[in-house]
Amino acid sequence: MVRVALRVFAMIVLIGLPFAWFAGRTVGEIANGLVAASLVIPALTVFLTVVVQPLALGVHTAGIMGRTFWGARRHLAWNRVTELRADASSGVTLLQIVGRSGDPVLWTLPDVIERPEFQHLASQLATPESPLVGAGRYAA
Repeated sequence: MVRVALRVFAMIVLIGLPFAWFAGRTVGEIANGLVAASLVIPALTVFLTVVVQPLALGVHTAGIMGRTFWGARRHLAWNRVTELRADASSGVTLLQIVGRSGDPVLWTLPDVIERPEFQHLASQLATPESPLVGAGRYAA
């Protein structure tokens, strides 16, 4: 999460610095802006940890561990995953990992499923027909 927050800070600096300079800001005003932006980094890190960390998946040989809509941690066996669904009703695209009838529905971010590390593990542990194998194959 710290890396994400630092990248956001770098984007703010790289984009904001030239705009501030061309807008006629003094060096002191630009320095104050950089200090203010650097104070946002700890808050952004905490925010990202609280919001994004619960959407992470645990990968095990028996299946995946994730959170349901209500936040409960549940396990879903590799062979019980039937479908991936995209849900953007909150304004942020989230993926639902749907199992067979009676199984929990796990929620995560598309980036988690599409990561090469996850795809490598899923291709070794899940069946080739699993919707988890092959990034980007989910219904909207």
